[in-house]
Amino acid sequence: MDPEDATTPELPGRHLGRAPRRSPALGLSEADHSRFLWQRARLLSGTTLSFAIAAELTVLLAVFAPGAMTTTGLGITLSLILMHLAAHVMLAGRPSMFRVLTAYGLGQAVMLVLWNDPAGKSAVATITAVIAIAGWGLGSVATILVSTRGETLILAGLFAGTLVHLMIALHAMQTSVFAPLVLVLGSWAVSLAFGIWLNQTFPRIMRRISGIGGAYLAERQGSEREAQRHRDARLLHDTVLATLTLLAHSGRGVDENALRAQAASDGKLLERLRTGEEVHPQASGDYLLTTTETSVPDYELKLMRERFERAGLTVAIHGSASISAYTHSGQAILLALAEALENVRRHAGVSAADVTLSETDTVVRAVVTDSGVGFDPNAERDPNRLGMSESIIGRVGEVGGTARVFSAPGAGTTIMLEVPR
Repeated sequence: MDPEDATTPELPGRHLGRAPRRSPALGLSEADHSRFLWQRARLLSGTTLSFAIAAELTVLLAVFAPGAMTTTGLGITLSLILMHLAAHVMLAGRPSMFRVLTAYGLGQAVMLVLWNDPAGKSAVATITAVIAIAGWGLGSVATILVSTRGETLILAGLFAGTLVHLMIALHAMQTSVFAPLVLVLGSWAVSLAFGIWLNQTFPRIMRRISGIGGAYLAERQGSEREAQRHRDARLLHDTVLATLTLLAHSGRGVDENALRAQAASDGKLLERLRTGEEVHPQASGDYLLTTTETSVPDYELKLMRERFERAGLTVAIHGSASISAYTHSGQAILLALAEALENVRRHAGVSAADVTLSETDTVVRAVVTDSGVGFDPNAERDPNRLGMSESIIGRVGEVGGTARVFSAPGAGTTIMLEVPR
């Protein structure tokens, strides 16, 4: 047994229309390789059906011509044509060598009845029908029998059988041989050329598809790595770097015990990350572990306000909205909100900020306002500072939301966050 046959999933009629041994350079899995072979066999057999239908329509037009056939011969011919068409339909649905030979045999039977009918011995219409069935009806199998050496040998035998039968029929009908022979040979040549062309182009198509798939996979992996890099940068920015910044400034404005607790929480976070646990940081010293629990609405906001009050920033919350850190959009707006308040605490030069919450059927909105020193939102920022671009704008944008910043030097700052529900 061919080693490749031992590993390729079995498909109905898989041996029919099979391509030459697969080259490792194609880069396709066994399942993809088998699927492509099956689709190609379906295309070949479908084309064979089209050629056969063209032949059968020609035969039907011819046999219904006045005086072309006797009533008995016409009835037998119509029955065989229907059987021939049914065989080709089954071949197109499930390609196999048995069905190819069945369709070919029925085509030979149609041809046999045509030239043996007493009324059709000398009728021009009957001669036309014989040429059509010998050319397109029988020659259609040339499309599908071109993939392997064994199929080519079978095709040669069928072609020889067709020529022998055609010569006998033309001799019995006492008509010229040259023109019918040229027409039949041309029909077989067209069917054969199409099958060979498809077999030659199929490996190139597989290589191109494989190349496109490889490029897509590389791009997706690169995007995933870039997204992971951004997530890691945000996590460190919102947790450990925030604590280190406080330490670098001697913890100004933060109670010593609160600073110690915050550093201990960040240490636990790093330990859980090291052991592979998925952690969703809410802000420095306040994070959520992977869980399927549901949270009480506004509970995270309460914790956030208390934490910032311990750090010296009074947060007044106005309005309400159902925000949960256990949804992607809720987690994004909470993390962005915490970062906005952290920016107020560090840079605004004030000790209070206002948060206004609202929601509709489609969006959740949070507006952070302070009366601090403000800044120019259009000014060029340090690319190494991730607070505004990544932890606020980037984070909200990832869930399909928007973040708008309104500020001016000496006029305070307003940040509007919107995320879909």
